[in-house]
Amino acid sequence: MKPSQENIKILFICDNETDVITMKLRLESHKDILFYIWHCLTLAEGISYLHIKKLRADIIILDLELKDDQDPRATYRSMELAAEGVPIIVITGTGSQQHALASFVIELGAADNMIRGEFQGIADALEFALIRRKILIEKERKSDQALQENKNENTERERISDEKSLKERQEHQDNLAMFMGGYSVTNSAAKNEEDKRK
Repeated sequence: MKPSQENIKILFICDNETDVITMKLRLESHKDILFYIWHCLTLAEGISYLHIKKLRADIIILDLELKDDQDPRATYRSMELAAEGVPIIVITGTGSQQHALASFVIELGAADNMIRGEFQGIADALEFALIRRKILIEKERKSDQALQENKNENTERERISDEKSLKERQEHQDNLAMFMGGYSVTNSAAKNEEDKRK
């Protein structure tokens, strides 16, 4: 990971003390990573940091096997809703059921999956998650800009169309007035106004 002038703000939700220590040691071993970790033991505490304490995290690392939550899938969905677009790296165990769980949350949009206790790749996981988030934000910005430009173009087309319709109606009235010997609703109103002034 390239050196950064700003700390990576990490919300780490995990109730396994060994994993917490291991994760911190792994991050500290990468001298080019500047980071700050908010550690929570429960999902409710993590959500509280986001909603009540208004923590603006860059990355969320979420253990899906928290003791206070029975359903790992529901745990992920709750955090995804609270995260509001902040990348979530999940921690799962080994075995076929854990692999299926990891696949499930990755399909839902999790940034990455790490095996419990094996955090050698944490620096890369953080970097790639932040890069993907940056690309997504840029795509959304360009999409919003394109929509606004399209809206402006449509407004201009409507304005030109309205002016053209108005001109065509005026020309139609003028032609009709000529055909009827110079009399039209527009000409008559103008003549009455002129007569009043006299």
